[in-house]
Amino acid sequence: MILFVGIVVAAVFFWLGMYTNHGQSITMPNLIDKELSDAREEAEDLSFEIIVNDSIHIVGRPGGLIIDQNPKADSKVKENRKIYVTTTKYSADIINFDDV
Repeated sequence: MILFVGIVVAAVFFWLGMYTNHGQSITMPNLIDKELSDAREEAEDLSFEIIVNDSIHIVGRPGGLIIDQNPKADSKVKENRKIYVTTTKYSADIINFDDV
């Protein structure tokens, strides 16, 4: 019985190591100051998914540039990770004070 339990426990730990990719990691690329479309292509090549978390208008900067990312560049992450980014807007929000 002890041998059976030992084999089952060893099999579970082996399966968990394979399922979670234990010990395997990819270095997160630096996406700051890259166009969103270019960054998406680069991320897909490394099996990452980019999710735009926020966008900010910055005067003098073109729209569609990544200005922040999480996880940070050069951190070790696993495959199929989501990368949350903040981008620059193409134009500022227009506030109509007549409606307020």
